[in-house]
Amino acid sequence: MKFRFKDKTFSFPSTLSEITLGQKIEYENKYGKELDNKYKKIIGEEALNKSSKKNIDNDASLEKEKVLTPIQELELTELQIDIACKNFSFFTGIPLEDVKNINIDQVLNVYYSCFEQLNKEEDMKLEDKYLWNNEYWYLNDYKTNHTSDTTFNEFITAKQIVKNFYDLGEGKWDSLPYLCAIFLRKEGESFDEKLIVENSERIKLMYGLPLNIALSVAFFLSVSMIIYMNRLVYSMQQQEVRDQT
Repeated sequence: MKFRFKDKTFSFPSTLSEITLGQKIEYENKYGKELDNKYKKIIGEEALNKSSKKNIDNDASLEKEKVLTPIQELELTELQIDIACKNFSFFTGIPLEDVKNINIDQVLNVYYSCFEQLNKEEDMKLEDKYLWNNEYWYLNDYKTNHTSDTTFNEFITAKQIVKNFYDLGEGKWDSLPYLCAIFLRKEGESFDEKLIVENSERIKLMYGLPLNIALSVAFFLSVSMIIYMNRLVYSMQQQEVRDQT
């Protein structure tokens, strides 16, 4: 997306596919913790606990459930504008102080044209394959039936999936390149631990992964976590039955 500002032409991504995972990580490392802390301070521990118990996970739901006060709603609106301005500045290169002097509606319209996709996990669909750098990449297909025995290695993998998924939920984006290197593979490629060694060629490659594909990997992990947990529970139940016979 091109636009003019102070007689210069700037670009802003119009879709998540125009943003790399590395750029998203850089942004989160620069602003993520600060913005998360502001959000927690606005909402407060009591409201966060209430929303957690009711499985409320966004500002609109918090407002609907009457968890927020009018002042909190205003502060959240201000925070959302701040997030939009910081994204606008980061991806265009325009100094943040200059961005804050641009018409708010213009900044928000440009921001939401791309980043509203981040909040639409329910619309996300896993593809059989992803075309990137003129090659097809596939999400590793794990067995999902309850008839196969769970090995110790599968248990460790399941545990790591759960841990890393929760890390992502806490904004720890640095783990995602490693997860992509593990679960996103070329056709017929087997997993090799050398792929996830720090600064390996595969890890470096994953930093250039389009964000829409990286988020598909994260979504895949959330689905896999449920499958793994169900399989592990089933396996333990089967073991109890065998122990009793």
